[in-house]
This record gives sequence, structure tokens and C-alpha cells, in this order.
Amino acid sequence: MINMLIDNKPSSEWKHYSRAIKYYCEGDFSKAKSQIERGLKSNMKNRSLFYLLLSLKLLVSTGQNDKLYNRLRREFGRIPVRVRPEVVWALINYHSIYHTERELKAFRVWSERYEQENTATIMLFLGKARKEALDNNKENALKLFEKTYELAKKLEDPQGLINVLNDFSWYLKLDTKERALKLAEKASYYSGYYDEDLAAAPYVLDTLATIQFENHVISLYKTAEIQRFVGFRNSSTSTILKKKSPVFNPRRSKYANNELIRDYLKNRMNNLLAVSRNTGIAWDNLSKLINGKTQTVRGKTLRKIITGLGIEVDPLNDPYPIVNEWIKLQIDKGFENAITELEKLKPSEREILILSTYTALLNKRKDYPYLSRKGTLSRALELCKEDLRRFREFTENRYEMKKFVAQLFELHPFLEGRRDLIWKFLKALPARKRKEFIHKYLQLGDEDRGVIDTFMRNYVRYDRNWGLRLKPPAELYPFTQKYRLKKTQTALAYWALDKKKERKKLANRLLKFV
Repeated sequence: MINMLIDNKPSSEWKHYSRAIKYYCEGDFSKAKSQIERGLKSNMKNRSLFYLLLSLKLLVSTGQNDKLYNRLRREFGRIPVRVRPEVVWALINYHSIYHTERELKAFRVWSERYEQENTATIMLFLGKARKEALDNNKENALKLFEKTYELAKKLEDPQGLINVLNDFSWYLKLDTKERALKLAEKASYYSGYYDEDLAAAPYVLDTLATIQFENHVISLYKTAEIQRFVGFRNSSTSTILKKKSPVFNPRRSKYANNELIRDYLKNRMNNLLAVSRNTGIAWDNLSKLINGKTQTVRGKTLRKIITGLGIEVDPLNDPYPIVNEWIKLQIDKGFENAITELEKLKPSEREILILSTYTALLNKRKDYPYLSRKGTLSRALELCKEDLRRFREFTENRYEMKKFVAQLFELHPFLEGRRDLIWKFLKALPARKRKEFIHKYLQLGDEDRGVIDTFMRNYVRYDRNWGLRLKPPAELYPFTQKYRLKKTQTALAYWALDKKKERKKLANRLLKFV
């Protein structure tokens, strides 16, 4: 919406505010500040716009403008009524985040109208919940978090949902660990679902990783893998994960038999005869291994030892070869489960599941080079519909492919959010149109597929009642009509792209589907 407003040249009085909002939403506070200052210095007679700029200035100050906070609080009665909710939101947000660092006089809500159901109210309640939690009023904090969460769901406020779930899980993590984990996973899901530019992802994933780390949750390594792509926050948990979390290598199958490995295995092999019986590895081979008589150790051997001895692997502290092979064992389990679950689905449902999971992956070329090759995905989709036995044979000989298949039913919640958007888009297409759409999608290269992936996700994100009607650019009409898409959602998915060059590229790629 903001991109459309800017592109259609708003009045000079509003253009700086529009651009500032755009940069604020993108997390580029430096550019937002520049536009705010230019707007404030212009010869402005619009008091509503003036206070909107000041409230936005407060939001981008990151806690460094108590003077402006106090000014807005004092002048609240002079602020035009129609923009007061936005100013309330800025004041509550500023106070709720920074009042614990220093003494800030609380902003008093003058009227119950600001506690009516709107997006500003979410921050109002969230600020109150944070304060109750910090004051150790656990029962009140819990009720307020619940109330804020329900309101954010009802209003379908993306940022509100992510913020409240992230904060809620953080404040519960010491007392109600299982629920805190579920809430953090939900926050990760909604971050993937709503956040195309991944701006909120490092914060949300840091909360999830911290809760997983403190509770020794196995799937922590999956969270750390995503964090390596979206970026780690500067927190104690992220510092540990950045340094110690394993980088899985599906293609590695041999390791140096160094002292670290030998000591690790010796500490778990008191009786070689018993170990031999439990692992199926010959006694003399085990002896050569732990006594350094062999220079390398095979991954298959390590997997047998881990399984046979029931070793509980610590992915952050155990030797890398152990951890890498342990991850393969987790993949093996997930792969077998996925094949079983696929048998329960119709061929068309398998196709949608596999394709939507593929689109959710973040670093395809690096982490899934074989799957990203031309023709591999097409072949996998063809076999999954025709013959699951041959699909299994096609995917089980490479751990890269096994990992992908295993994720079909064990996907990280962040990636699951991204996948669900594509699932909904494809599922909504008429069967014949979907078949043609998928066929043309598979003919595209990686980069062009990424453009279409973004369009599909944004189309579903904006598929809600906005109370207005928009038309997409005229050149997209043939595409919209052919696939029976909604005009407003198509227009919003088009304008969600920031740069004119990106929108032109999208239009060109969509026309290939006509």
C-alpha cells in the first residue's frame, strides 16, 4: 500500500511521512529519520501530520528521546482526535520497552476509547503485560498476555501476533517451560508466515533458540541452521550457537580418527565384546578404532555405535563427526516417517506438499544443490504421484534428498509458516489450472522461481477483507483472469515489492504463465 502511494506521487505534504513509514517497516531507521526531519522542516500547516511525524520520530529513536516522549505526553490534549490512537501506540511502545532502564513517567490513557479493539490497543495491553511481568505480578501478566494474544488474533495483526507471542514465551520460559516452547514456536511460525524480508526473524528465532537451549530440545540444531542464514542476534545464546552449533554436511562420510574421537568413544566402550554385540561391528575393528590403528573412521560406523550404545548426543559439545552422523540418524527416522505419511495422501496432495516445502527453503543452492538442479524437482514430483516405491529409490541414496523428504512432516515452524502460504495458493487454484501453473513453474530457473515464490506468499498474506478494492496493473489482467485470482490481492502482492524494477520483473515472469 505504501509503495503504491509513493509511486502514485502523494502530495508533497505527505510524501515524507509515507516514505518514513516505508523505511520504518523495513527496519531502516536511519533513512526513516531523514524523511521525518525533512517533513518536520517543511512549511507544514497540518497538525495531524505534524504529530504523526513526531510519534514516528519517537518510535525510531530506539529509546534515545525521553524529551520527545515527555513532550507528546504533555501535549496530548492538543493532538487532533483522529490521530491520537497512533500517538498512544508510540507512547505506550516507548514506555513499555525503555521504562525499566530508567525512570520514565507512565503515560496515562485518558479514555477507554483507546482500549477499544484496534492495533494500537495491542501495544497498550502488551506494555501493561510487560510491566506486570517485570514487577513479578505473574498472575496479572499472564492474563494480560492472554488478552493481548486473543486480540491480536482477532484483528489479524501480524506484528502484534509476533510481538506478543515472542514476549509471552520469554516471560514464561522460567516457570512454564513447555508452554513457553509452544508459544515461541508459534511466534516463529507467524514470523515465517508474515515476514517476507525476514526483519523480525533474528529476534523471534533467538527467543526460540534460547528456550530450546535451556531445555535441551533436540530440534535446536534446526533453529541454529536457520539463524545462520537470517542472522544471529547479539545475545548470550546466539553467541554460543554461532560458535558451537554444527554445520551439517550431508556429503561427508569419512573423518580423521583423531584423539578427540578416540577419547570420546573410549569413555563409552568399557566392554568391547558387549559393544560388538550391540553394534554389529567386529571386535577387532573396534579395537583398531579406539587404539588409533586406523587413520579414518566411516560415518556408517559412527552411526552404528551411536545407535547400538544409545548415545545421547550433545550437538553443541560432542565432536563434530559424532554430531554430523547423529543428524543423519535423525534424518533417517524422519525419512521413514515421511514415506509412511505420504502413502496416506492423494497424489495431488503429495505434489502440493513437496512443491510448497521446496519453496519454503531458505538457501536452496547451497544446502540443496542436487535438488536445485534442473529436472530434479520435476522428477521427484512425477514419481511421488506415480509410484512411491520409485520415489523412495530416487531420494534415499543422498542425505541431502533424504533431509528434504524428512522435512515434509517435520518442518521447522518458521519454514512451515512460509510453506503454508504456498500450500494455500496452490490448493485454491482449480485442478487443471494448478497442473498448468506447476508445469510452467518447473520450467523456470532458480532465480525466477524465487520471484514467483514471493508473489504467491504475498498473495495469500494479503488475502483478507481490506474494505477496499484495488486493481492490478493492466498487464497482469490476462494472468489474473486465467488463474481466477482476486484482483485486490494480486494488486497488493504486486505493490508489496519495493522497487519499480522488481515489480517490472515480477510482471514479466507472471506473463510467462499465460
